[in-house]
Amino acid sequence: MPPPIFRPRAAVLGSTQLRPCTTQVARDDQPIQHVTSVLNECKSAGTNYLAKLLHQGHIEVLDKETNAKYRKMYGGGDWDVPVLAGHKSFPWARSVPSTEEVQYMIKTDMCTTGSYRLWPTATIGESQVEAARLVTGITEPKFQGQGHSIRNLIAPSLDSWPASNSLAEWEGDGVLRQSTFQATVMPSKGLIDIVHHEQWTVSTLMTGTRVLLVFGPTKKNLDKLRAHYDQLAGDAQLNTWNMINDLEGGIAFVQQAGETAYIAPFCCFASFSIPTSTSAERYITIAANKYLMRLQNLPVYLAWNKLYQDNFQQTRLSEYMKILADDLNRIMGKSIPDCDTSATIIQICQAWDRVKCGVIKACAEIWNEKHREEVFESFETAWLRIMTGENRKDNLCPICAREMVADDTRTQAGKALAHFTFVHWKGVELPEPRTTRSMAAK
Repeated sequence: MPPPIFRPRAAVLGSTQLRPCTTQVARDDQPIQHVTSVLNECKSAGTNYLAKLLHQGHIEVLDKETNAKYRKMYGGGDWDVPVLAGHKSFPWARSVPSTEEVQYMIKTDMCTTGSYRLWPTATIGESQVEAARLVTGITEPKFQGQGHSIRNLIAPSLDSWPASNSLAEWEGDGVLRQSTFQATVMPSKGLIDIVHHEQWTVSTLMTGTRVLLVFGPTKKNLDKLRAHYDQLAGDAQLNTWNMINDLEGGIAFVQQAGETAYIAPFCCFASFSIPTSTSAERYITIAANKYLMRLQNLPVYLAWNKLYQDNFQQTRLSEYMKILADDLNRIMGKSIPDCDTSATIIQICQAWDRVKCGVIKACAEIWNEKHREEVFESFETAWLRIMTGENRKDNLCPICAREMVADDTRTQAGKALAHFTFVHWKGVELPEPRTTRSMAAK
């Protein structure tokens, strides 16, 4: 699951909630009989197990009662629970691309970008052969191949498809960035194991039918997911479906071609394809109410990142931590257009001393000393923006509310930097950074 290609984007609305297209038709009325009948069309081990959990009541279907029941668990917002929107929310101005058009675009993007993952993993040679078979099988509803799926295919063809003018309507305040389109191809009876994204996942099914299974972003679920990633790092072929029994707040629903699913940050979710299916995903990073979750769940990210080779891990980690620091800088500087981040700043200040050790540990995982120090300095710069703001009328620390005391000859910025560094930052004992040499010695 490579990192989405991010591009900065300004917010355009004045509310504090992510708001999907106002012309959409929300489909939150799926009875259990409908979901189980679709699952029974597939008759795979995964869908049979999911149908069993539905009948046992461990997982519920997407409807108004379920949304009301789990709303608080999922975050409390109207769009924190899963949302399935009808055809009017489709992200392109034209009608849904035909199966042949989708196949042509995906085939073109595989040849031009070559950036995708095969799930479950395979050798490079096997990946190329199986990926080619999958693309050829897009027009065959019952194509199964070897059971692999294509994930995170960078898809510039989908970006160039004429966009709907309503795209901006659901982008709420605090949008820090959005990814380019990525494509997913799943064979008939295909399964993509439980994953998470720290961004809002906006996934439009282009062809086929699939069942999505979503779990709330609770500490219990994310702890289980982190353990799941740790196990996968040791055994990429590990079957961990039994972990579903330990997850809470499960919601299942059917998605048809042309419908768009909205899944909130840090939800755990899995996908089951019934016939051969393709989808287009974008990932939206929101500042309001969600930035702190990114800091709190750095251990989950670190576990997930270890699923990649060491060199790729380092590239991803350096980029990720730099983005995290840059986002904090924009929040603290209140430099996100049309978005008041005051409440988010208070939330981060109140929690910083509880999450700073995780941030420092993640920074220390960066082997390259120059890159590591750049990230440290970026976090310091972000905090100095709020600690030395032009409108500050006192010398009290926004984190601990104590006076920032230092040598009288120091400037206000010097006092703030000294206080932050020794009380709220590097005063914490730094872990020994890993190096390529030390890793090789293991």
